Amino acid sequence: HRSPAWSPDGSQVAFVSNRDGDAEIYLIGVDSSGVSPLTADPAWDSGPAWSPADPDLIAFDSERDGDSELYLADRRTGQVVQLTDNAAVDGDPCWSPDGRSLAFSSNREGNFDIYVLDLAGGPAQRLTDTAQDDLSPAWSPDGSALAFSRGVGPQLTGPGQVLCPPN
Repeated sequence: HRSPAWSPDGSQVAFVSNRDGDAEIYLIGVDSSGVSPLTADPAWDSGPAWSPADPDLIAFDSERDGDSELYLADRRTGQVVQLTDNAAVDGDPCWSPDGRSLAFSSNREGNFDIYVLDLAGGPAQRLTDTAQDDLSPAWSPDGSALAFSRGVGPQLTGPGQVLCPPN
């Protein structure tokens, strides 16, 4: 099991498992009861992230269209909506504290940079642009800054960075 993520109310954990033969996202109660699949697709699904504003929305990355994109699953309806669509790898979704945006990493321009997607619409905004890989964004509690890992290739050698995204 990988990528555990707590629900906003602390009653469930989303996690990735290949118990059905490929990586899917499952939900489980904190008392270890009620394991249920959130996703059921032959493609690799990973990186679940619960919305802090709506406990029924979970963002994740998946290779459903042949490369890694961001998706949004609604537990109420069972609907899964694709949020990004490009030939690059989009992953590591992280909700802003207000639930209006997702920060993520993508190699759209060659190496991995940090982007922010406003869920109300519009293209993703690129926040970093360096020769190193920027991965695993994490919002500050007040939403005014993002921390992330910076490195080159598989070895993340540099210290983490903090930046303030434009409003």
